[in-house]
Amino acid sequence: MDFDSDTKRYRSYYIVAFWIEAVLYGLYFFLFCLAVSIMRNNTSPSSFSSNLFMFAVVIMFILITLHNSTNVYRSIKAYALIPLDDLSPAAPVTFLRDWNQWDCYLFAVIGALLTWLGDILVVCRLPSFQMQPILTFTATDLPVLSRLAKKD
Repeated sequence: MDFDSDTKRYRSYYIVAFWIEAVLYGLYFFLFCLAVSIMRNNTSPSSFSSNLFMFAVVIMFILITLHNSTNVYRSIKAYALIPLDDLSPAAPVTFLRDWNQWDCYLFAVIGALLTWLGDILVVCRLPSFQMQPILTFTATDLPVLSRLAKKD
C-alpha cells in the first residue's frame, strides 16, 4: 500500500491524539474523584452555588466519559474494522471525518455542551456578573461577535 503524505500524517495524528486523550482522561478521572470527595466532605453548609457546581462537575464528567467511550469505539472501528471492508489507505481517516456517522456528529455536540457548561460556570462565578450582567456579557462575547461580523 502506498500512502500519500496527507494520509500518513492524519493516520498518525489520530493515533497520537487518541493516546494523549486517554492519558488526560486518566488524570481527569483522578482529579474528578478528588474534587467530589472534597466537595462531599466539606463541613460548611451547602449553598445553591456549591450544589450547582457539584451538579455541573458530575454532568461534565458524564459527558467527557461518553466522549472518550465514543472515541475508543471510533478508533477501533477506524483502524481495525474499516480496513477489513475498505482496503484503501485513507479509509480510517475518511471514516473519522465522515459527518454522516452518528459518532462523528456526537463529538461536536459533546464539545459544544462542555464549552457552554464551562462558560456558564465561569460567568456565574464572576463577581461583576452579579452586579452588571450587561457589561459582563458584552466583555466576554464582544470578540466572538466581532469575529462573526468581520468579512474575510
